[in-house]
Amino acid sequence: MSSSNWVVDESDVSPDRNNRYGLNNRYRLDNVGLQLGLGLPLQLLGVSLMSDLNKSRGSGNTRSRSVVNSRNRKQEENLSILQTVDGIPIRTVYITNINIEVQKFEMCHIFGRYGQIVNVFLGISKNDRSKRFAFITFFNPKDAAHVLGDKVFCDFKGRRMYALAADSWHQPHEEPNGEIIWKMDRRAQAKVEEGSEEDDDQTTEGAGVVEESVQIPDEGINTLNDDCMLHIFSFLSYKEIAGVERVCKRWQGLSYRMWRCLHKLNFTSPSFRRLKVTTPCLEQYLRRCGEGLTLLDLAVNNHSFDEKTIIVVAKYCPNLEILRIANVHLANRSLAHLGRRCPRLKELVMDGCSKFSDADLMSLLPKCKKLDYLELSNTNGISGKCLLNVAGPVTNLKLRSCPAINANNLVSGLHKMSETLESLTLNACGNLRGTEVERIVSAVPNLSSLSICRCFPQLDFSSLAPVSKLNKLTELNLHLNSAVSDSVLTAIVEGCENLTTINLSGSGGGCTSMLTDKGLSLLSHLRKLVDLDISYLEGANNVTLKSLASRSHRLKRLLCRGCPDLTDEGCSQVVSMCNDLELFDLSGCDNIGLTTVEAARTSVKIRTNNVPLKLIVGGTNVDSAPNDNEVPLLNVDLADLSEEHLRPDFIDDMFFPPSDSDSLDDDLDHLCEQFGCECDFDFDDLNDPTLFPSDFDDDTPKFGVYSDTDDANWLDIVDDDDDYEIEDTFCDNWRD
Repeated sequence: MSSSNWVVDESDVSPDRNNRYGLNNRYRLDNVGLQLGLGLPLQLLGVSLMSDLNKSRGSGNTRSRSVVNSRNRKQEENLSILQTVDGIPIRTVYITNINIEVQKFEMCHIFGRYGQIVNVFLGISKNDRSKRFAFITFFNPKDAAHVLGDKVFCDFKGRRMYALAADSWHQPHEEPNGEIIWKMDRRAQAKVEEGSEEDDDQTTEGAGVVEESVQIPDEGINTLNDDCMLHIFSFLSYKEIAGVERVCKRWQGLSYRMWRCLHKLNFTSPSFRRLKVTTPCLEQYLRRCGEGLTLLDLAVNNHSFDEKTIIVVAKYCPNLEILRIANVHLANRSLAHLGRRCPRLKELVMDGCSKFSDADLMSLLPKCKKLDYLELSNTNGISGKCLLNVAGPVTNLKLRSCPAINANNLVSGLHKMSETLESLTLNACGNLRGTEVERIVSAVPNLSSLSICRCFPQLDFSSLAPVSKLNKLTELNLHLNSAVSDSVLTAIVEGCENLTTINLSGSGGGCTSMLTDKGLSLLSHLRKLVDLDISYLEGANNVTLKSLASRSHRLKRLLCRGCPDLTDEGCSQVVSMCNDLELFDLSGCDNIGLTTVEAARTSVKIRTNNVPLKLIVGGTNVDSAPNDNEVPLLNVDLADLSEEHLRPDFIDDMFFPPSDSDSLDDDLDHLCEQFGCECDFDFDDLNDPTLFPSDFDDDTPKFGVYSDTDDANWLDIVDDDDDYEIEDTFCDNWRD
């Protein structure tokens, strides 16, 4: 070590210099962080080195040392005891900005010269993992005041540390009788409770640490540190977190920290379902957490949001990336304000929002340069012109129940998004015609997902054939599309070989369907098919299932709800030959029995891939699920997930009331009671030839016909033999 690191300064004998570095002499250390070649901190050898230097100087320094010591004693006498805002004497100081490599015994070396230390707690900062902090408790409050007077310290790594007064809940508790109850860390407390006789000074070499039994006062939840409190608060609802702000200042600060850490606010979560959130209430939430929010979901029907909702969102959420709103009234130019304040939007969902049109969206979409997902649902004011102003790389476009969509505007917008668009959904857009489907397909040739479902009355059985040109298509949804036929499926199977998911439930046009088992059987030629839905199809029968079982061995999900022609024969082959099948839904299939369940049990039992199978047989002839522990991979569910009105054999009682003779007899008895008639007539007697022989012998028709003549009655009974009309008293009008 060179002598240049030490500088003799006889004029500087200030007690602050001497106390800061623990050197009661006239020498000053220029580079505190300098270390020796052995890696030892310079301060560890500084005391012994300076003592040798002082001895070599002789007795000439005796007078200067006595002056310094006298000044230090006067300063300690004049030092007053500091107190917190609650009037508690400060014995615990908070040290921050500590090097991550500093150990506990080093802190004792640095601060042990100020006085006796009761406890040293050393932790790692949560916000910056490269820093540490410490709580040091002194026996004498004057020692703590002395530390707070120096304020700035230097550790053995040359890094500055800063001392602050710890809060009231970190200070030792002092009883009215003067007894002090010290607070210790958990390890020291465990040693005291176990009665350990080991010395506790093995980690505090050279420091004056009080070695005595310490009791922790029972102060409740406030004894926990901030990290524990934040973990407890994480189990509270949003409303409860807002309520704890009123407890105390510490809880208010912790509550604000919780809000700042919140990045997703979902009003569809269970914690908000029982609350009716209004716009002023939403504003209070966004004031606390809006700046850090990236997701805001307001797609809830039971809330009451007014025209200022979007203005409030734009005001407090500048970093918003995902916004979902439903049934929100939009004020004039509110979307334009949203675009200016929230330019980072990546996903926008608007469902059932009123009072907005293409002009409003045209002021929003150009400002969202990162927009990736756009969904517009249940709106009558959108014609598709706004799609021309899309500036972001949209990959997913969904238009649901937008009857005013114009095909020309839609195709122009799709041409602009053709390079990035991967998924397109057109549900219940009734203005589309057959020739326009081909234009849409030509505009976006790189689609991987296409959905054209619900009602399309202007499409015919050849309109969907251009879909076969999408050779990159992997997902196709034609749910409740009446334009699906065998020829359409033939073209799709030939052109779209990469299809993995197909939904044909309820398609084909009902009783006038051109979709038969021949077309459905062609789906087995798709080698990559994994998910198939053929629910509510009249053509879904055993021929279809046998074809799928023989070729589609990769099937994982197969839905056949409400198919009246399915039997155990085809279903047993599917569960036996499709070893990767995970879900087989046969809800509402009347002809399914225990044979399918037994086949599934046998097949799953011998599977070598350990793939579980869930078999849904609600609404079938299976009354109870077998309780067999030998096949844990099989789950038989008796839930009926089918919808009766979608079945191909469904008959609506509202338009086709049942003609039950019992119900007619009940109506007749009710009329007889009103008029006091005591007849014993039964409608079943009309079918008895012994009571009415003439009706069965005579083949001449007697029926009611409607007459178009002006002077004719509503109902004329015609008899070919006599050719006469019943008198007007029989029935003068339709009401009679």
